[in-house]
Amino acid sequence: MIKQAKKYILAFEKEKQERVFELIKNQGSIEVIENNKQDKPQEVVNDNLKKIDYLTSSLEFVIGQLTPYAEKKSFLDKIKYPKIVIKNSQVNNFNQLEKTENLINRVVDIQKHTSSLLDKQKENERKLLDLEVLGNLEFVPQDTEYTFSSVVTLFQNKSEEFLAQTLTKGVYQRQLSVSSKTYLLLIGLSQIKQEVLKLVKEYKGEVVDYQFNHEPQEQKRIIKQELKESTEQVVSYQQELAKMAKEID
Repeated sequence: MIKQAKKYILAFEKEKQERVFELIKNQGSIEVIENNKQDKPQEVVNDNLKKIDYLTSSLEFVIGQLTPYAEKKSFLDKIKYPKIVIKNSQVNNFNQLEKTENLINRVVDIQKHTSSLLDKQKENERKLLDLEVLGNLEFVPQDTEYTFSSVVTLFQNKSEEFLAQTLTKGVYQRQLSVSSKTYLLLIGLSQIKQEVLKLVKEYKGEVVDYQFNHEPQEQKRIIKQELKESTEQVVSYQQELAKMAKEID
């Protein structure tokens, strides 16, 4: 975003109006003009100036958000007009305070919602990676009154020796996936659970904490659906911003 200085044009000769507008446009600036010939009390003038200052700063943000969606221009035009330029014919429209504030509020709202959706997408993508290491596990690992079931992860060079040790204790073993580490499902009697977990620790392994409400395959389906819906919403917001950019470009 290019830093712009704020300048107020308080008065100028009427016959120079179009020329001044043209100069402002060529600088890629936004002009906000008080176009009321009636004298106003000083407090009203001060209040209007504050509103104009707020709108100028806010429109700078809005234009920065809309510019990526504006019609593509030539390289020379990009240098001359690095941002969307408010046309002279649109000045009066932007002097309509309510319409301008609605535009600002909507763009800010879209930006907040989009940011939240993108953060949620990153979180869901991380959850999918956590689920992928569980392979085709069909149930949620949990303990019952008489048995335990746990997913553990071990370094590959430790897994075979560990499996041999747990097999002698009557523990059911199943390899779920292999990457830099080996992920194993262990099922056994409750009375030997602590002994098996101690063995996991001795082999520098870890118990994988299952943090989902549904079994892995169903949980992946739910997350993928959430990703699909959030992506569609982000695209919808982008289309709305593109439409706004087209209307003012």
